[in-house]
Amino acid sequence: MTAEVAAGMVNELPKPAQAGGSVYVLTPHGRTELAAFGVDLQRLPRRRSSVRYCVDWSEGRHHLAGPLGAALTARMFALEWLRHGKYRRVVHLTAAGREGLAATFGVPADQLG
Repeated sequence: MTAEVAAGMVNELPKPAQAGGSVYVLTPHGRTELAAFGVDLQRLPRRRSSVRYCVDWSEGRHHLAGPLGAALTARMFALEWLRHGKYRRVVHLTAAGREGLAATFGVPADQLG
């Protein structure tokens, strides 16, 4: 997932109330929405947290990581919202992805670079 997309999606999540750290939990509503989006939550590993965050140093803010981040990324590739660049770690957000992120997740276009 591009750094801008991943960080933009985390910006739209409710802010964790726990002082001293960021803890994200997948709520029942979130499970329903992600299932409707086409993410198969049953395939996520149960032995560890499926929702993790990581600081993206190029963006200077948190982004979604871990199994849920990977599942969302795979779904966005399947929808052709993302496409691979010339190099392995290069990913581009398509026009369809920009529109889809705004319509589906409420990620404002100005947060997508």
